[in-house]
Amino acid sequence: MEGQPVTPSLLPISASDGELLQKFLEGAGTATQSFRYFDKRPFTVLKQHVSTFLLMVGENKPVAYGHLDEEGGIVWLGIAVSEGEQGKGYGKVMMDALIEAGKENDLSAIRLSVDKDNPRAKTLYQKYGFSVVGEKPSLYFMEYQY
Repeated sequence: MEGQPVTPSLLPISASDGELLQKFLEGAGTATQSFRYFDKRPFTVLKQHVSTFLLMVGENKPVAYGHLDEEGGIVWLGIAVSEGEQGKGYGKVMMDALIEAGKENDLSAIRLSVDKDNPRAKTLYQKYGFSVVGEKPSLYFMEYQY
C-alpha cells in the first residue's frame, strides 16, 4: 500500500555477496567515517565471521550492516547504519540480531570499539548492556557478557 512504511528484513550474507555489500558502503554516506572496518580489509574477510547481516528495505536497498568477527580469540561486533537511514530504529534491529547470533553460537562475550566522539553509538551499546573495558585516546573498547 502506498505511503506505508516498508518493514526491513534481515539478510545473512557471505563473501559471495560483495556486490550487495559494496552497494551498502557506497550509499552509507558519513557512516563510513566511524565504521572503518573495510578500509583495510577485503570482502573475503567475511569468511571468518561468526555472523554477517545486511538490513534490507525493499528488495534491493541495504540500510544497515552488522557482523560478529572472530579475530585473535575475541569476537568483535561491527555495525553501521547508512547516514540517511539513522534514527529509524535500524541500529536496534541489527543489534538485536547480532546479540541473538552470539547467543545462538554459544559465545561468552563480544567486544566492540567505538569512537569517543560518537556518543550516540556508545549510548546504544550501553542500553544493550555493554560496558567500557578499555580505551585509547580516541576509542572506547566495550564488552557484552552472555
